[in-house]
Amino acid sequence: MTFKARYTVFLFVLAHLFFTGCGIYSVRPGTIPPGIKSIAVEDVVNETAEFGLGQELTTALLSRILSENILPLAEPRAAHSVIRT
Repeated sequence: MTFKARYTVFLFVLAHLFFTGCGIYSVRPGTIPPGIKSIAVEDVVNETAEFGLGQELTTALLSRILSENILPLAEPRAAHSVIRT
């Protein structure tokens, strides 16, 4: 297996562990501070050699937030809270 293939597998496993590790935790309305009515997600900065990884992680995070359907998404300037990576 080449280094690039091992690196790609490593990143996939890492992303999988990150998102499945969060699977047990779910945001419920009672756990969110009362002042936060909307949320924004800034693009994940990709500092790796893997092209498109930042966009993939951003998309996955946005999908997860939308599937929970707890807070509406907003632009960073208008949101009450911003997720930065």
